[in-house]
Amino acid sequence: MVSGFHKDVITFLMWVTVLTRAARRYPNPIHTFQALRTLVGLLRVRRGGPAIQKFAKVSGQFFSLPHIPGWPSVSFNRFVDGELDRLALAGSEPRRKVLLQNVILAITKSCPLRCAHCCEWDVLNDADTISSDKLLSVIDAFQELGVSQIQLSGGEPLRRLDVIVEILQAARPGTDFWVLTSGVGLTLQRAQQLKKAGLTGISLSLDHWDASTHNRFRGLDATFEWVQRASMSAKASGLVLSLSLCPTREFVGEENLQRYAELATELGADFIQILEPHAVGHFAGQDVILRPAEQAALERFFDMMNFERSNRQRPGIVYPELAKRRRGCHGAGQRYLYVDTDLEMHACPFCRGSVGSALDAHLEERILEMQTQGCGAVVHAPDVATRVQSTFSP
Repeated sequence: MVSGFHKDVITFLMWVTVLTRAARRYPNPIHTFQALRTLVGLLRVRRGGPAIQKFAKVSGQFFSLPHIPGWPSVSFNRFVDGELDRLALAGSEPRRKVLLQNVILAITKSCPLRCAHCCEWDVLNDADTISSDKLLSVIDAFQELGVSQIQLSGGEPLRRLDVIVEILQAARPGTDFWVLTSGVGLTLQRAQQLKKAGLTGISLSLDHWDASTHNRFRGLDATFEWVQRASMSAKASGLVLSLSLCPTREFVGEENLQRYAELATELGADFIQILEPHAVGHFAGQDVILRPAEQAALERFFDMMNFERSNRQRPGIVYPELAKRRRGCHGAGQRYLYVDTDLEMHACPFCRGSVGSALDAHLEERILEMQTQGCGAVVHAPDVATRVQSTFSP
């Protein structure tokens, strides 16, 4: 982890990159200034809070958040360009209609686990009908739209390792790829193969610091041991490592959170992503939504891990639901969307309702429909670009 003066230097250099690209997009110095002011506001919206005090340095790149490409890279430049295109300041070229930054793409229904919270439960282990050629077509279409990150999920995506490698080798530069996995099957040899093919990071599901409790939640013995092995394999291969935690009501508490943070540090995790349980999939019809007191405990953990000096060498915390509560949702095609195992597009993995196939020849129109419908009952974040432009436009 990089913090303190070193982190400040890297932050300055990142903003030099942003300034350079803003000056290209907006040659008028007044417009360049507007763009920088607006991007600061947009970054705060995406974080859901103040600046995190540390970066993860992996394979020569610096990562502030797992859903933002590492700097320096073509993908980081593409991410910045996407945010600059979103502004469409006075006197500049018109903004594009669809400005996606992230796509979660499920590539298989196959999975050896029976996870308590599985959002693909209704189709789990049904036969896969989507060929690698179709997946490549979908990825090419999203890259054409400027997507700077694609997360490959399932099921268990490692069940289609050959397809993942094919995707990585065929993809154009400018998009980071991650695999969202239980870790089952991720040996050192496979991790090295994925890194060589172009993978950026691994998001490993780990739902408890206690091995037996995690295994019960996942419905398969030895999954905890696979997480340990997969973590070592990912780190040894130069992959960014994020741990994904689904905290149940029973889990949320200071002792559990502290022990989880200790384990994540031991495993070499760069980030911990907190994904609150939703009453969908295997959790459908169950009373699993966290209560305000439990959410408050997670928020304190978020603040402690990200901003206290004593935790600067521990993983950074990413908490999407907190950002959503504070700033609104960026799903439903605003900045990201979810594509299921039949290539149907949804607002996110938890807010289902297809607006059409990702293979649709009129992909942009389908995404615009999704933006109009929104993400469930959640109100989208206000358009910061519009708000700042109204204040600073000449």
